[in-house]
Amino acid sequence: MNRPNDLQVGDIYSTKYYGELEILEYLVFQSIKVRFLTTGYVTYARGDHIRRGAVKDLMLPIVMGVGYLGENPKGASKHPAYKSWVGMLRRCYEEPRQERNMCYIGVTVCGEWQNFSNYLLWFEDNYVKGCQLDKDKIIKWNKVYRPEACSFMTSEENTVEARALTWNFISPEGEKVEVYNLAAFCRDNNLNKVRMRKIHVDRKGKHKSWRVENV
Repeated sequence: MNRPNDLQVGDIYSTKYYGELEILEYLVFQSIKVRFLTTGYVTYARGDHIRRGAVKDLMLPIVMGVGYLGENPKGASKHPAYKSWVGMLRRCYEEPRQERNMCYIGVTVCGEWQNFSNYLLWFEDNYVKGCQLDKDKIIKWNKVYRPEACSFMTSEENTVEARALTWNFISPEGEKVEVYNLAAFCRDNNLNKVRMRKIHVDRKGKHKSWRVENV
C-alpha cells in the first residue's frame, strides 16, 4: 500500500501533551493504529494528527495526576459534568485547596470515577440542575467520592447541612462531648479550630489532649 515515507510501522512520534506513541498498523491515512508508550492505550488516528502531535491518550491521568478522560465523547470538556468532575478531583488532590478547607484532607475519589467517562454516565442519571455534588449527605463523614455515597444538593441545603454537623470529641478528662458549633466551642475553650477539625476528619491525633473516640 502506498503511504507517506515519514509514517512507518514501528516509528515513534511525540505528542504535545500525551507523551510518545508508536505506529502499529497503517490501514489508510485517515486510520492509523497507534499505541501510547506511557499507558499502552491503543487508538486510531489520522496521519496529519500524528505529525502535528495532536493525538490524545484518553487513559493518561491529566487532571491532578489522577483523573483521565476515558472513552469520552467529543467536546466532553464543555459538558457540565466535566467542571463538576475536575472540581471533585481538585478538592481531593490539590494541597492549597485543602489548606483552606481541611475537611477534604484524606478524602479520595474512587477508581471508577477517576475515569471521566464513568463519572459522566452517573452525572447524566443523577444531576439536578442548579445543585452541587455532595459526598456525605447519604453517608456521614464519608471520605471517598463514589456512586453509592454521592448526591446533588442546592447550595442552601449544603450550608444548612454543614451547620447541622455534630462534632464528637473526648475531653482531656475522658468525657464524651457533643459540639454543635465548632467555632464557638473552640473560641470558648481556647482551642484551635483547624486542629480540632483535622482530628475529627482524620479520626486520629490529639490537640491539647482532646481526641476522637476511636483513637
